[in-house]
Amino acid sequence: MAQDLPTPLPLLVVFDIDETLIQYVGDPGIGDDAQANFGADFVLTSSPGAKVKQGMILRPHIRTLFDYLKAGKLAGTIAVGIWTYSDKEYADMVAANLIRVLGLEDPNFFEFVYSVDDIDEDLGIPKDLRLIWDPSVTVYDEKRKKFKKFNIFNTILVDDRDRNLYHEINHGNSVFIQPFSPYGINKIRSLAATEQLQRSKEDDVFDQLQMVCQTIVSDIGGCTSSETCGAFTSEPVFTQKKVDRMGLSDQFKTYNLKKNNGTTEQIKLLTLGHVHLSDPARFYLSVSSDAGGKSSSSLGGRRTKRRRRTGKKNKRIATRRKRVRRSRHKRT
Repeated sequence: MAQDLPTPLPLLVVFDIDETLIQYVGDPGIGDDAQANFGADFVLTSSPGAKVKQGMILRPHIRTLFDYLKAGKLAGTIAVGIWTYSDKEYADMVAANLIRVLGLEDPNFFEFVYSVDDIDEDLGIPKDLRLIWDPSVTVYDEKRKKFKKFNIFNTILVDDRDRNLYHEINHGNSVFIQPFSPYGINKIRSLAATEQLQRSKEDDVFDQLQMVCQTIVSDIGGCTSSETCGAFTSEPVFTQKKVDRMGLSDQFKTYNLKKNNGTTEQIKLLTLGHVHLSDPARFYLSVSSDAGGKSSSSLGGRRTKRRRRTGKKNKRIATRRKRVRRSRHKRT
């Protein structure tokens, strides 16, 4: 299999959108305030004459990070994807604006732009990374591209929402980050206090992420072809041994995961910044003393991701899920 893998083998970095790459604002008065506070880092997406100013606020250091990612893409050491809980139209709009304002030049800079249409919550595995590596093991196996050069060995998912990361498929490939939320983590934005805005402007998570990416790229590049071949489909990016080897132990935080059946297990997530534990209703992810996180209650409760679905999309997704359930029933 080694001869089938490209050299160099690229690291795939998959980004969430909201409160990870950007914060989108569209509530009355918020857009004007965001433009005044963030200047060129506020990207207007509504028409200039619109009564309510809508746009996206770029996370600090995103330009430097994507300069690095762009150079890595040209060198063949980096690839970038997007996966959001929002709808496809919104995801494509954000991706197109990022390509434009960040000077990425290539309209196909992102390997893929996935949306809520690519998530089946019935399985309890949101943002199942196997969809990228091998769609045949997921419910989405019809006409789905398989990215043969990516697998568990060279993929990371960067997200601020814990429930996308802590399940057994993803946690060894996840980077759990502090949400970028100058106007709050709730769907309805609110004007921020001066202190909150200042914290958002001083956010350095993407500086840290660039360092992490550089470290992983170097580690992948240091593996022999036989090591890569042996680990490609079986060894996640973040094991304790690899984290220690890469010098990322301080960022490898321990969390107590309480499941619905009452059992508790410890998992580790590569963690950057003060994270937000967003889903206490289904699972309970509590931090150990070294994790540097905050409870959902201290940050305003559970966040509801923005969803922009049309009626047709809802109907199509519901039909697809019914078909999947019927097929499962037949198999059993």
